[in-house]
Amino acid sequence: MDQFLDYFHRAVTDPASVPPWSVWWAENVEQVEREFPLIDYVRLKHRRLLGARQILLKRGRLPADFVPPDPLRSGSCSACGERITLVSAGPGGGPIECPNCGGIGSYDSKSSDTASITMSELTHFDEHGASRMVDVGPKAETQRTAVASAVLRMLPGTLALIRDKQVSKGDVLEVARLAGIMAAKKTAELIPLCHPLPLTSVKVAFAFPSDSSIRIEATVQVFARTGVEMEALTAVSVSALTVYDMVKAVDRGVTVEQIRLEEKHGGKSGDYHRHAEPPGPS
Repeated sequence: MDQFLDYFHRAVTDPASVPPWSVWWAENVEQVEREFPLIDYVRLKHRRLLGARQILLKRGRLPADFVPPDPLRSGSCSACGERITLVSAGPGGGPIECPNCGGIGSYDSKSSDTASITMSELTHFDEHGASRMVDVGPKAETQRTAVASAVLRMLPGTLALIRDKQVSKGDVLEVARLAGIMAAKKTAELIPLCHPLPLTSVKVAFAFPSDSSIRIEATVQVFARTGVEMEALTAVSVSALTVYDMVKAVDRGVTVEQIRLEEKHGGKSGDYHRHAEPPGPS
């Protein structure tokens, strides 16, 4: 472990003296997973050098008032919209290569010196790495909304059967819609650390982007102390699986893709909107 801590120290204090984080991580990730506590591994995986800095501070390898020579930053990539940690982004943020999509974009970044990295960022783990259900009791009840989506790809003939309601099991989309609504209400029974919530609205809609694909979108609302992102994601997941179950007799090659959160509203963290996807290769 000492050699890892030595790399962390040099990477944080003098980034130019060591290989880039992405190169080092690819070569050492398996050993890091074996040697570090789970919570530290998660911190390193998702927060990169910000996580390394926190580990050094926790172990007394850096002074509490340490200021990095080139501020480490976290933000959202303007190309792909993913939340990432930037390595030595510099005082102005981007442009810099995004480690998630490889694109070049600017970032709505903020210096790590303005907010310490605490266990509150990994709320489903305690200080010892044990799983826990987050205490939302002190939070205020507010109106919360989440929208999630998924895409199914299939043979054009399969989609034609669905749209013409010619599948032997019945109306595929209506069965899938009901499955998604039921699944949203059962999310806390499926995802271990989710809170049971009194949902006020669940809507599941279908669109046809091409002659061989179905896009499923779920919108879930609640007036509660925590959000409904997982309920929306569960709704589109189960709805998509139901479509597969209904048509697998005629097309076992159907794929379920791009299960993702599109937007959320309400709560302390504010609103989130997924950015437009970067253009694919021409």
